[in-house]
Amino acid sequence: MSWLKRFMRSDNNKLRQSAQRLHHSVVEKARTPDLYGEGLIPDTLEGRFHAIALYSGLLLPRLEKAGTEGRDLSRLLNDKIFDSFDAALRETGVGDASIARKIRKMGETFVGVGQAVALALGSPDPGSALTQTIERNAIASGAGADKIAKTLLEDAVALSEATHDDILTGQLPW
Repeated sequence: MSWLKRFMRSDNNKLRQSAQRLHHSVVEKARTPDLYGEGLIPDTLEGRFHAIALYSGLLLPRLEKAGTEGRDLSRLLNDKIFDSFDAALRETGVGDASIARKIRKMGETFVGVGQAVALALGSPDPGSALTQTIERNAIASGAGADKIAKTLLEDAVALSEATHDDILTGQLPW
C-alpha cells in the first residue's frame, strides 16, 4: 500500500511542478514590455492583473481540453494565480478584512475576461473580437487594443500547435 501512496504523491508532485512552470510562463508572458505603455495596458497592479487574465484566457481552455490531467492542472494553476494575487494585494497593504472581497471581485473579472477571450477566439473574426473584448473590459483602447489583440492571436496560434504533452508538462510555446 505504501507504494501506491508514493505513486499517487509522485503524480501530484509532477502536476504541482507543471502548474508552477505554467504560472511562471503566463506571468512572464503577461509582463512582456511590448504590452505596456501609452495606449496599451497601463503598467499598474490592475494592468498586470488584466494581462495575466488575458493570457490565462488563452491557456485555461486548452488545459480543460487535455482530459482529467489537464483539468486537474487547470485547477492547480488557478490556485497559484490567485495565491499570487492575494500576496500582491497584501504587499500593497490591503488588510485581511477586505482581502476576500477584493479577491472575489478579481475572480469575477478574471473569469469574465477569460470567457470573453475564449469566445473571441472561437468567433469568425477572432482578431476583431479580441480587440472588442480588450476595449469592452477597459484594458486598452484603439490602436493599443488592436496591437494587444494581434499579439494574443499570434500566441493563441502557437499554443494551439503545442502538443497536449508539452502543455501538461508546463512547456508553453511562448
